[in-house]
Amino acid sequence: MKVRSIVLSCVVIIVTGLYFLFSDVDQSPEITAIQQQYNIPSNLEKNAHIELISWQYGDNENSYQRAINDYNQVLTQLDNGSIRDVSPIQYPQLKPYKSDGEPYECSLAQSSCFDDLITQRASLQQIVSKNKSRLNRLYQLAEFNNFETLNPLAVSGRFDFQSVYKIASLDILFKIENGEYEQAEHLITTLIQLDRKLMASTDQLIFKILPIVNIDSIYIPLIERMNRQGFDQWTIIHTALQPLSFDEWSLNKIWHHHMYRDTKWLSFEEVARQQNDFPFLFRNLLSRFAYKQNMTLNKLAKFHSSLMVPNGTHKSSLMEIRSKIESVSSTIYERNQLYIDCQNCGILLNLNNIAGHLMELAALPRYVDIYPDIINVDLKLQLVRLLVLKNNLNLKNKLAEKQWQEPYLQTQPFIKDDMICYHVEEDVCVRH
Repeated sequence: MKVRSIVLSCVVIIVTGLYFLFSDVDQSPEITAIQQQYNIPSNLEKNAHIELISWQYGDNENSYQRAINDYNQVLTQLDNGSIRDVSPIQYPQLKPYKSDGEPYECSLAQSSCFDDLITQRASLQQIVSKNKSRLNRLYQLAEFNNFETLNPLAVSGRFDFQSVYKIASLDILFKIENGEYEQAEHLITTLIQLDRKLMASTDQLIFKILPIVNIDSIYIPLIERMNRQGFDQWTIIHTALQPLSFDEWSLNKIWHHHMYRDTKWLSFEEVARQQNDFPFLFRNLLSRFAYKQNMTLNKLAKFHSSLMVPNGTHKSSLMEIRSKIESVSSTIYERNQLYIDCQNCGILLNLNNIAGHLMELAALPRYVDIYPDIINVDLKLQLVRLLVLKNNLNLKNKLAEKQWQEPYLQTQPFIKDDMICYHVEEDVCVRH
């Protein structure tokens, strides 16, 4: 009887141990929801992102359909093979005519930059003229109503897209110098509206960063220049200068993208496929021992969820939420650093998911907070809107109106030298 009890106890211990070493947990509902969201086919009818892909084919009348074909081909590759064998489409793939790099290097925020560009106008005007068809396609992109994102595993945005915006800034600058203020206002408004549509819809960080850079380094300096030259008959630009909406300033869609990417890159099939040196049966057994898909993805999803702000969050709560996000991400980063310094500690604590633990360490870089840049741009938009709507009234009286209170700390704008500013975490100013 005693022997039977000992044997039974040993069997229970062995079975429990094997269950611990080989069993996985259930997939979190959040991951399931993300997968369902991205499994819905994108609407490709007059889609702005497909249009950007089509630019690599020039003005060919079949360029849009070719872009759709390219995109569908990559989707087919994703369905039929390993994600590691698929090269996403980088878009837009174009370089400015008559220019080996950026059309200019100086910052429009410095008045000396404008002076240099006006001095070089003859040569720079040629670049603008050679790129006229591309500029027209850029301006026309703002007329698109479909900014539905594409599968992020099939496409990847390129930051050198900004060179086209710089050529557009030259086009607008020369119109300002010609006194064509109404047309310049129309083009600036068009580009701001385009960038804001990209910001609101995107799940790729590049299309958050690019509009922030453009608003700060191109559009606002051009508006300031028109203002300094005495133009005050603004008619439409205020419509593009409204405070950033939740979808524009929130990074939630970026983290959804990361969660979806993880489900593909870290699926059990992909991880097991990397063990090709072993026979199939042993490879499968080894993978199930060393890697738990749901356990790993749930941890990563929990991290990405911690970086999100609740839907409908007011800007007045953002500072507090950012502090919490920074605290959570710092704690996770410090824990991972401990595991990196003591690899055996992490392995012992994750004995049933060694490969997943190591992948988690590699997949969680230190969190970088770009909300300060978003807040600065949001405040500058409001300050510029104040400038164009002041209607020649006394500026000091205008600053005291409650409608110009900024939304983060509820402070009023103030005058500093030749600028009007807000102070949230630092002074944010535009010239008046």
